[in-house]
Amino acid sequence: MQRLILASTVAASLAGCGLQATHSVPAPDYTIEHDQFVSQNEVIPAGCFAQLVTNLNGDNTTAAVFIESANSRGCNSANYPYPGGDETQISYSIEKILPDHNYQLKVCETRDEGSIAAVCDQIVVQFTNLDYQLVGGAEQVLSIIKRGEW
Repeated sequence: MQRLILASTVAASLAGCGLQATHSVPAPDYTIEHDQFVSQNEVIPAGCFAQLVTNLNGDNTTAAVFIESANSRGCNSANYPYPGGDETQISYSIEKILPDHNYQLKVCETRDEGSIAAVCDQIVVQFTNLDYQLVGGAEQVLSIIKRGEW
């Protein structure tokens, strides 16, 4: 978002001087197939989205998840896409498609123990490409950002 505001400000400033600057961020590379998000021909694991939910104790600490990675494994190919628990107990549904690669998701985790059978969180996520800094320069990495709740 800051990059977009900065690029818009610079473009407007330069346009006033008779110059134009363009800065284009490539669109995130993902699709929706059978009500699931897909990247590089692989369904994005539900655990990737579960990392963004608010915990029962109120902890709301994860802002973004790398779906792909520039130099190692992102969530899409991770050994443990949901390090906080059992990924097989996670499900999500796309409740609403919003503009600019934003979505309202309902992310649920079923529980085998305790009095609560399932816990769900309603989050707004955005697919974007984030710069990932490497020794040789930055690369764009497909990521999801938690934008809020609904």
